[in-house]
Parts: sequence; C-alpha cells; structure tokens
Amino acid sequence: MTNRERSLVWVLVVLAAASGLIYYFNNRGTSSASSVVSVDGDYKPIAIENPRIIVDQLETLHHVQYTGSHRNIFSETPPPHIPTAKEMEEARKNAPPVLPSVPVVPPVSVNLKFYGYIDDPHTGARRAFFTNGEDIFIAGIGDTLENRLRVMRIGNDTVELMEVSSSRRTTIPMEQDARP
Repeated sequence: MTNRERSLVWVLVVLAAASGLIYYFNNRGTSSASSVVSVDGDYKPIAIENPRIIVDQLETLHHVQYTGSHRNIFSETPPPHIPTAKEMEEARKNAPPVLPSVPVVPPVSVNLKFYGYIDDPHTGARRAFFTNGEDIFIAGIGDTLENRLRVMRIGNDTVELMEVSSSRRTTIPMEQDARP
C-alpha cells in the first residue's frame, strides 16, 4: 500500500467517525417510539341541544359595524393615546389664542416677457429687455415699466418686479423665444 492510499484510508476513517458523532449528538435526546397521548377520564362534551346553524342570528351579525380603535393587532407599537375630557379641557385652556388669518394676496399679473439683459461696460449697470406683444422695453434697476411695475433686481435668468401701487412683488423667468 502506498502512502497516498494510506492517507486516503485515514481520511475515510476520520469522516466516518465525524459523521457518527454528528448523528449521535443530533439524536441522543429523542426516542424512536412515538409518544402516547392519554385522555383524562373527566372529559365532558359541550352541552348543545340542537347543533344546527341559526341563520337568523347570523344575519344580524352581517350588519354589525366595528367601532373599536382600528389598531393593527399584529403591530408591536402601542395604540395611540386617546385624551380624556379633562385633558382636552386643559389643552383648550393652555392653547395659544387664535390669530385672525391674513388674506391671501393674489400674485401680480404681468403681461411682459423677459428675454435678455446686457451689462454696460462703462457703468457696470445691468439693463433687461422685455416685450409685450410688438412693444419692446429696456429697463434698469429702479426703472418703471408700463407706469405700474418697478424693476427691483435683474438676475442671470430671472427679473424681480414690484407693483408700485401695492408693493407686491413677482419674479418672471427668462424666455428664450419671447422676441417678436
């Protein structure tokens, strides 16, 4: 027998021993005989006079509405706290006063379209180009358009206008195809 064959025999012996140990530890606490279940001698069946289905009572159950807390019984989170009448009264007393609501001001309606700007190389002032149909307007910061809108800020892609009569502000974006 060569050395290789001897080492192969030893490997097989070790594997057989390991599998025997694994089988022993997995099955040592169980018995091969099935366990017998005994019934106590005091068994008494439920006393039911007539085991038929009572359809009238089932019909009344179809119309019952669930009025519980609607909590998911499979969730581990606790149900939400339902305040008592005393807690509600205390919350009402401690609540801050209700302030009157501020009316919503509609946005400024602007028919102008902003389509570009230029920076003056001598003064550094920026001037914006607007169009309203066939009319073209050029205005700088502080100038008034259509006798009602003042230019407040000229950005790279937006212009901020303020309505002179109400001080409401609006921002209009630059439009690429706004020129006539």
